[in-house]
Amino acid sequence: MKYQSTRQGISPQISINRTIEELKQIEVVGRIIEFKPTKTNPFQEVINYRCLSPVFTKKKRPEGGEDYLHPEDREYGVMMVQNLLSKAEAFQNSISGQEHEKLNIPGFEFKVTSKVYKNGVKIKQLTEQETTLIGYIYEFEFRAPVELQEIGYYAGFGQLGSQGFGCVG
Repeated sequence: MKYQSTRQGISPQISINRTIEELKQIEVVGRIIEFKPTKTNPFQEVINYRCLSPVFTKKKRPEGGEDYLHPEDREYGVMMVQNLLSKAEAFQNSISGQEHEKLNIPGFEFKVTSKVYKNGVKIKQLTEQETTLIGYIYEFEFRAPVELQEIGYYAGFGQLGSQGFGCVG
């Protein structure tokens, strides 16, 4: 935080390093402080993430049923990227109001960089539909296009992001 001298004394001058396109000014305790958005994007093609909530990834079996995938399973990264692509398609469709063609899987790399902790989470507790979902908490390096990095960060990695799964920092 930088300080700027005024007639009444010293007042803080706040700067922000995130892109805020719509926010031009904010009123704080009767004063107007102007925010100037930066043009830099904090997302890159390679980012190291830490799970803040379990990441839940499942694959449907051809004969019915589902398999919960472990982060070290061969298909885990592919399923994660397919999920990010479906989130990107849903976002595109909601903005344009029309359906777009399926996106192709881009080049990516998914690598677990820490110990993996299994975390069972019960949903619909104390009902007949009570279910335990198996997610995993770990750290990982993810190489993918910047747009998928941003979707993963804001919408969550893996499935059931709306239930709180897949939050990363």
